[in-house]
Amino acid sequence: MKSKLNNSEHLTLTASSWLMNEQINADINFEHLWSARPPKMLELMVPTCEFKGLSQTFRPISCHRFSQAYFKPCLFSQVAERHLPSDLGRIYANYSSADRSLNQVLVHWLESDGSIARHSVSETAPNSSIYLLYFGQVARTLIIEPRADCTSIAERSATKIALKNKSVITMGGTFQQTHTHRVLRLKQRARETDKRCIFVYFRASTTVD
Repeated sequence: MKSKLNNSEHLTLTASSWLMNEQINADINFEHLWSARPPKMLELMVPTCEFKGLSQTFRPISCHRFSQAYFKPCLFSQVAERHLPSDLGRIYANYSSADRSLNQVLVHWLESDGSIARHSVSETAPNSSIYLLYFGQVARTLIIEPRADCTSIAERSATKIALKNKSVITMGGTFQQTHTHRVLRLKQRARETDKRCIFVYFRASTTVD
């Protein structure tokens, strides 16, 4: 990891994609927001090595996180809720008044062994910004990397960002077409008593209701 991004800093990734790292000044009741998680953890269906006839079998695996979309559904949450938790609603109102393209909120509640796999978001409007908010007592590491299919980027090193409570990462421009992001799992030697955390995405979704 060659590049690090500090608080309140703007980073130009390409001529058309960029990152902003900031801290928000907002009152958040973590326990109240944590209690708003869905009753069951997110499961994804992955293919097994067996085939029955021409159909491949699948098995569920736990992602060690809870996920819920608001206002519009998405891949990880097929049913969208209409009402945000109150603390989060106030923050979203501020962002959506400044960025009128926003129409979806996606929340991931992570246990201590939870992580977010490397990905870029394909369900958002072209060149729209995605705002990633982090809440938690323990710092988590966000990794930004060039997409493998974006061969025009000569510098292939990753950017490592230490997320602290109330961090906001803005992924702007063509970020989703040029880069991916992921969140590392906590190392076992971390001994903080409360390792839970919450990731919130404010997005301009192109998903059809």
